[in-house]
Amino acid sequence: MSTRADFEEAFRRLGQYLQAVGVDDLRLVIVGGTAPNLLGLVSRTTTDADVIAIEQDGELLAPNRLPAALLDGVAIVAASLRLPTDWLNTGPSLQMRFWLPPGFRERLTWLEFETLRVGLASRYDLVALKLFAAADHWPARGVHYSDLVALSPKLEEMNSAAGWAKTQDASPEFPRLIDAVVAGVREDVGN
Repeated sequence: MSTRADFEEAFRRLGQYLQAVGVDDLRLVIVGGTAPNLLGLVSRTTTDADVIAIEQDGELLAPNRLPAALLDGVAIVAASLRLPTDWLNTGPSLQMRFWLPPGFRERLTWLEFETLRVGLASRYDLVALKLFAAADHWPARGVHYSDLVALSPKLEEMNSAAGWAKTQDASPEFPRLIDAVVAGVREDVGN
């Protein structure tokens, strides 16, 4: 398990490695538990950083194939910091085949680590993505649900997130799952 400081150090070392091997500018977009940790929105341990996209020329692209230099650097950092070998992965990149909340790219917060830039999904987008993920695993109240509660979304944010999330799965039951998660979060958050 790793904390905010662990991931800051991992990205710092990865950025140093990439600069040393001549990578000029690499931009990764991170979601999952690491993004709200690095933004200071939640404080919990997590085992990985989820890359949802790579930004190139102002466009967000699915990270179908990560650059070899990045993969080498990830392995070196994992060994030096005793992190899991998949501490940086593309687990949520399937979402890029569908669509992200409108305005997602414009709301990113960028952190710089030498020539590596890490874009963090905004609080607004994390609420939407966590709602979608929580509904996908409902009725289990797992880590996505816990993160959503920790973000303490306001009613307007939940309604906006629900509107987007309901478009992400065509099954007739999915909107009801979204509504159930929203009701649970409202009860747990108290709004």
